[in-house]
Amino acid sequence: MRLMNRLKNWMSIRIGMIVLISFGVFVGSAESSSPPLAEMKDYYQRLYENALAVDSISIAYRGLKGMAEYYYNQSKRDSLVYCCNIVDSIAKDRHEYPNVFFDVKSFSSQDLLWRENYELAMSEAMDLYRVASRLKHKYGLLRCSETLGLIYQRIRRDSDAVVSFQEGLDLLEDIKDVPDIMDTKLRLTSYQLESSVRTTQYAWTERILEQYKTLLDERYKTGQERDDLLSVKREYWLLYSFYTSFYLSKGDLANAKRTLDKASSYVGSHWVEGDYAINTYLAVKARYYKAAGDIPSALRCINELLETERLPEDIHSRRIS
Repeated sequence: MRLMNRLKNWMSIRIGMIVLISFGVFVGSAESSSPPLAEMKDYYQRLYENALAVDSISIAYRGLKGMAEYYYNQSKRDSLVYCCNIVDSIAKDRHEYPNVFFDVKSFSSQDLLWRENYELAMSEAMDLYRVASRLKHKYGLLRCSETLGLIYQRIRRDSDAVVSFQEGLDLLEDIKDVPDIMDTKLRLTSYQLESSVRTTQYAWTERILEQYKTLLDERYKTGQERDDLLSVKREYWLLYSFYTSFYLSKGDLANAKRTLDKASSYVGSHWVEGDYAINTYLAVKARYYKAAGDIPSALRCINELLETERLPEDIHSRRIS
């Protein structure tokens, strides 16, 4: 299943969580259990068909978006493209560009990205960005900036990725109707941070680290009220792993050790085996041990990474010898 593959994929795990959250929010997943995803797809299909029968276009769009999310997660590209084409046809007939138009088109671009079809993913994303720019559609630009940032990040144009994610964060200040705005802000900031720590823009990276910690502190308070802290602890685990990477890049071993110890205190705050958080932590831990001259410990971390059958790309460019 695409969703599980992405949950196990070090690059894309957090997106999978957001998709799960978006499914839950629509059907009221504050309850203790949620319907299986296949049932959700059937629900959204009935929603679309019934809404179309009574010409309730806004509800029909909602159903189509839910179906597109399902097909995106299940890696069913033909069905995803079919949903995109329906949205495109309705929007053109009505001479409108609703938010859902940019949602489903972004799913398509990101689907191509995870399939490693970078050229076509970039082409689709840029075409959509031009449409959003021409219309001055702020929500559309938000979705496009996120997708473009992910593409730049994946092809290691990290400086461009940082700029693209920042465009999205700036747009959030002007858009009032973004669902789950805090989740979106957290997601974009964490993506931006992931790319920024791989650059030499230290002042900017430090500012992003501070911003991300502020957001997590705010979310932690909310999580305490809702008794939902696992996801927040996982993000703290990533935060301090990124802090460690940042200090290692600057050659500051003392602070790298301090933040690595903080990251270690969150070990176990993960969703699945091979979680992005685990791999990020082990990768930076290996880097720390190498910098500290403890090669055997560095190699043990590498061996743990290899057990997940997914080696983060950061390790490929750093030989432990």
